[in-house]
Amino acid sequence: MQHTDDAILKKVNRGHGVGAAARALRHLKNACYKVDVHLMPNLPGATPDVDAAMLSRMLDDPNLQADQWKIYPTEVTPWTKIKEWFDAGEYTPYPEPDLVRVIADCKARVHPWIRLNRIIRDIPSIYIKGGLDAPNLREAVLAELGRRGERCRCIRCREVGDIGGRRHRGASG
Repeated sequence: MQHTDDAILKKVNRGHGVGAAARALRHLKNACYKVDVHLMPNLPGATPDVDAAMLSRMLDDPNLQADQWKIYPTEVTPWTKIKEWFDAGEYTPYPEPDLVRVIADCKARVHPWIRLNRIIRDIPSIYIKGGLDAPNLREAVLAELGRRGERCRCIRCREVGDIGGRRHRGASG
Protein backbone atom coordinates (compact mmCIF):
# COMPACT_ATOMS: atom_id res chain seq x y z
CA MET A 1 0.00 0.00 0.00
CA GLN A 2 2.75 2.46 1.04
CA HIS A 3 0.62 5.64 1.21
CA THR A 4 -2.88 7.09 0.87
CA ASP A 5 -1.88 10.04 -1.31
CA ASP A 6 -2.34 9.17 -4.99
CA ALA A 7 0.15 11.83 -6.14
CA ILE A 8 2.86 10.29 -3.94
CA LEU A 9 1.99 6.78 -5.12
CA LYS A 10 2.27 7.95 -8.73
CA LYS A 11 5.61 9.69 -8.10
CA VAL A 12 7.15 6.53 -6.60
CA ASN A 13 5.69 4.40 -9.41
CA ARG A 14 3.64 2.23 -7.06
CA GLY A 15 1.49 1.03 -9.94
CA HIS A 16 -1.91 1.59 -8.29
CA GLY A 17 -3.82 4.21 -6.38
CA VAL A 18 -5.70 4.21 -3.11
CA GLY A 19 -8.92 3.07 -4.78
CA ALA A 20 -7.30 -0.16 -5.98
CA ALA A 21 -5.81 -0.75 -2.53
CA ALA A 22 -9.22 -0.24 -0.91
CA ARG A 23 -10.80 -2.76 -3.31
CA ALA A 24 -8.04 -5.27 -2.60
CA LEU A 25 -8.47 -4.82 1.17
CA ARG A 26 -12.22 -5.35 0.85
CA HIS A 27 -11.78 -8.54 -1.20
CA LEU A 28 -9.19 -9.94 1.21
CA LYS A 29 -11.22 -9.14 4.33
CA ASN A 30 -14.40 -10.54 2.74
CA ALA A 31 -12.46 -13.77 2.15
CA CYS A 32 -11.47 -13.82 5.86
CA TYR A 33 -7.80 -13.00 5.34
CA LYS A 34 -5.88 -11.20 8.04
CA VAL A 35 -4.52 -8.12 6.28
CA ASP A 36 -1.14 -6.53 7.00
CA VAL A 37 -0.37 -3.21 5.30
CA HIS A 38 3.01 -1.54 4.89
CA LEU A 39 2.93 2.24 5.27
CA MET A 40 5.83 4.47 4.30
CA PRO A 41 6.03 7.94 5.77
CA ASN A 42 8.66 10.33 4.41
CA LEU A 43 8.34 9.21 0.78
CA PRO A 44 9.26 11.78 -1.89
CA GLY A 45 6.55 14.43 -1.96
CA ALA A 46 5.48 13.82 1.64
CA THR A 47 5.64 16.25 4.53
CA PRO A 48 4.93 15.64 8.20
CA ASP A 49 1.40 17.00 7.69
CA VAL A 50 0.80 14.81 4.62
CA ASP A 51 2.01 11.73 6.51
CA ALA A 52 -0.08 12.58 9.57
CA ALA A 53 -3.10 12.79 7.25
CA MET A 54 -2.16 9.41 5.72
CA LEU A 55 -2.01 7.70 9.11
CA SER A 56 -5.24 9.38 10.22
CA ARG A 57 -6.97 8.23 7.05
CA MET A 58 -5.81 4.67 7.71
CA LEU A 59 -7.44 4.89 11.14
CA ASP A 60 -10.61 6.70 10.08
CA ASP A 61 -11.50 5.44 6.59
CA PRO A 62 -13.63 2.27 6.84
CA ASN A 63 -12.40 1.23 3.37
CA LEU A 64 -8.76 1.14 4.50
CA GLN A 65 -9.00 -0.90 7.68
CA ALA A 66 -6.24 -3.47 8.12
CA ASP A 67 -5.55 -5.89 10.95
CA GLN A 68 -1.84 -5.23 11.19
CA TRP A 69 0.48 -2.44 10.12
CA LYS A 70 4.16 -2.15 9.45
CA ILE A 71 5.34 1.44 9.39
CA TYR A 72 8.50 1.64 7.31
CA PRO A 73 9.83 5.21 7.09
CA THR A 74 11.61 5.78 3.81
CA GLU A 75 15.31 5.02 3.91
CA VAL A 76 17.54 6.03 1.01
CA THR A 77 19.33 2.91 -0.21
CA PRO A 78 21.67 2.23 -3.13
CA TRP A 79 20.43 1.29 -6.57
CA THR A 80 17.04 2.99 -6.20
CA LYS A 81 15.28 5.86 -7.93
CA ILE A 82 14.90 7.55 -4.55
CA LYS A 83 18.70 7.45 -4.16
CA GLU A 84 19.03 9.15 -7.57
CA TRP A 85 16.58 11.86 -6.47
CA PHE A 86 18.41 12.22 -3.14
CA ASP A 87 21.80 12.60 -4.86
CA ALA A 88 20.35 15.15 -7.30
CA GLY A 89 18.85 17.18 -4.46
CA GLU A 90 15.32 16.39 -5.68
CA TYR A 91 14.39 14.54 -2.48
CA THR A 92 15.20 15.60 1.05
CA PRO A 93 13.70 13.52 3.86
CA TYR A 94 12.19 15.51 6.70
CA PRO A 95 13.99 15.35 10.09
CA GLU A 96 13.74 12.47 12.57
CA PRO A 97 12.04 14.53 15.33
CA ASP A 98 9.18 15.29 12.92
CA LEU A 99 8.90 11.61 12.01
CA VAL A 100 8.85 10.59 15.69
CA ARG A 101 6.06 13.11 16.33
CA VAL A 102 3.99 11.91 13.35
CA ILE A 103 4.24 8.26 14.39
CA ALA A 104 3.66 9.05 18.09
CA ASP A 105 0.52 11.01 17.18
CA CYS A 106 -0.73 7.94 15.29
CA LYS A 107 0.18 5.46 18.03
CA ALA A 108 -1.67 7.62 20.57
CA ARG A 109 -4.92 7.06 18.68
CA VAL A 110 -4.46 3.65 17.07
CA HIS A 111 -7.42 1.30 17.45
CA PRO A 112 -6.97 -1.48 20.04
CA TRP A 113 -7.73 -4.16 17.41
CA ILE A 114 -4.76 -3.16 15.24
CA ARG A 115 -1.31 -4.65 15.78
CA LEU A 116 1.61 -2.41 14.84
CA ASN A 117 4.10 -5.15 14.00
CA ARG A 118 7.02 -2.93 13.09
CA ILE A 119 7.97 0.73 13.16
CA ILE A 120 11.21 0.53 11.16
CA ARG A 121 12.64 -1.64 8.42
CA ASP A 122 15.75 -3.50 9.57
CA ILE A 123 18.17 -2.45 6.85
CA PRO A 124 21.88 -2.58 7.76
CA SER A 125 23.23 0.94 8.36
CA ILE A 126 25.94 0.52 5.74
CA TYR A 127 23.20 0.56 3.09
CA ILE A 128 21.35 3.63 4.37
CA LYS A 129 22.58 6.66 2.45
CA GLY A 130 19.97 9.14 3.65
CA GLY A 131 16.76 9.48 5.57
CA LEU A 132 16.21 7.74 8.84
CA ASP A 133 18.94 5.52 10.26
CA ALA A 134 17.52 4.80 13.70
CA PRO A 135 17.02 1.10 14.42
CA ASN A 136 15.50 2.11 17.79
CA LEU A 137 12.71 4.24 16.28
CA ARG A 138 9.97 2.35 18.15
CA GLU A 139 11.70 3.15 21.45
CA ALA A 140 12.02 6.83 20.48
CA VAL A 141 8.31 6.94 19.63
CA LEU A 142 7.36 5.22 22.91
CA ALA A 143 9.59 7.66 24.82
CA GLU A 144 7.79 10.57 23.13
CA LEU A 145 4.44 9.09 24.11
CA GLY A 146 5.67 8.69 27.69
CA ARG A 147 6.87 12.29 27.76
CA ARG A 148 3.35 13.36 26.74
CA GLY A 149 1.68 11.04 29.26
CA GLU A 150 0.09 9.01 26.45
CA ARG A 151 0.16 5.32 25.52
CA CYS A 152 -0.27 3.20 22.45
CA ARG A 153 -3.28 0.87 22.59
CA CYS A 154 -2.28 -1.45 19.74
CA ILE A 155 -2.26 -5.19 20.35
CA ARG A 156 1.55 -5.37 20.38
CA CYS A 157 1.86 -2.74 23.09
CA ARG A 158 -0.70 -4.57 25.26
CA GLU A 159 0.76 -8.07 24.96
CA VAL A 160 1.66 -10.20 27.93
CA GLY A 161 5.32 -9.51 28.62
CA ASP A 162 4.88 -5.79 28.08
CA ILE A 163 4.01 -4.29 31.44
CA GLY A 164 4.04 -0.57 31.95
CA GLY A 165 5.41 0.01 28.46
CA ARG A 166 8.56 -2.02 29.14
CA ARG A 167 9.37 -5.40 27.67
CA HIS A 168 10.38 -8.08 30.12
CA ARG A 169 13.47 -10.11 29.41
CA GLY A 170 12.57 -13.04 27.25
CA ALA A 171 9.47 -11.38 25.81
CA SER A 172 9.44 -11.42 22.04
CA GLY A 173 9.33 -8.38 19.91
